[in-house]
Amino acid sequence: MYVATDGAAYDKENQLLMYVDYEYELFSYYDSEQEKNVEIDFEDDLNYTKKILGDRYNVYLNIKDSVGYLSNIIECNGYFIVYYEDDEEIDYVSVLDKEYNYILTFENSVLGRAVYVYDDLIYLMELDDVVAVYKLDGTKVATLNIDHDLVEYNSDDDHCGNFYPELIYIENNEFYIMYYRYQCVERIANFESGHNDLAGAKEIVEFTLKYDLTYDVEAVSSSEGEFTYETKVDEDGREYVELRVTPKDGYSVKEIIVTDLNGNRIEVTNNKFYMPVNDVKVEVKYVLGEYLPIPDTSLSKSLTLALIGVLLVILGSYTISYIKNDKKVDI
Repeated sequence: MYVATDGAAYDKENQLLMYVDYEYELFSYYDSEQEKNVEIDFEDDLNYTKKILGDRYNVYLNIKDSVGYLSNIIECNGYFIVYYEDDEEIDYVSVLDKEYNYILTFENSVLGRAVYVYDDLIYLMELDDVVAVYKLDGTKVATLNIDHDLVEYNSDDDHCGNFYPELIYIENNEFYIMYYRYQCVERIANFESGHNDLAGAKEIVEFTLKYDLTYDVEAVSSSEGEFTYETKVDEDGREYVELRVTPKDGYSVKEIIVTDLNGNRIEVTNNKFYMPVNDVKVEVKYVLGEYLPIPDTSLSKSLTLALIGVLLVILGSYTISYIKNDKKVDI
């Protein structure tokens, strides 16, 4: 998934990557055989349009009359991220649910601000080095501070000298931030013309920061018992939590309640549950009587980013070495 201000759609059958212009209701792509740009109006073939855009077409129909210039609609883990301008040409990015209702809206002061939704949490690049994490009700639950030399803003070298975030995403409990910058070529003296000329066009340099998402447990204390937990990995590589409950003498476990940051119950089986990429809370309720293990578990964890390293993708002739950083970014 590429988070950008300009929309894109892919026609798998014809292997076409197309630009989506919601303002003029058309697709466009470059035909290399004919060496020309081709445009397809939405209305030319509505079945084709619905097939290519999928649910994005329904989002478009529902919001097109309520926003100004609509630049992009992105489907993200059951939610929709919409980039648009209002009538006063102020940029916004909104998160919509499956019924196309607005959940959260942010003023998009930085064009193309990266947004991602995962496990019912909204991740927003507030600044070049700050990620804000929100619950669906708009409550900010975490601020992730990115500490790396390459993303430190240099006001003396604007545009060409700074890296800007263009994409954030989560995969296998790992958090990725992709940065880019325009690598401006140094000017050289042209002694024949007496002018300074560019040695070549600007080149784009990109790199990716990769973090591990880890969590801490928040337990609801009880005078009738206590529990410990251990994080393990199953045969498929999925992280789960195993809970060991120890009731006080004369008590047994009545119920174990596990909830995430949004209050959703987490299923527990045989005192084990799969950890969401989310904080969780564990509450064990006890009753008088014989203790019987109940397949319920719960943890509450604080978001932590443990920096693994930097993955680099270089376009052009420039080279940046692999960087390892053992710093942690905590909340």
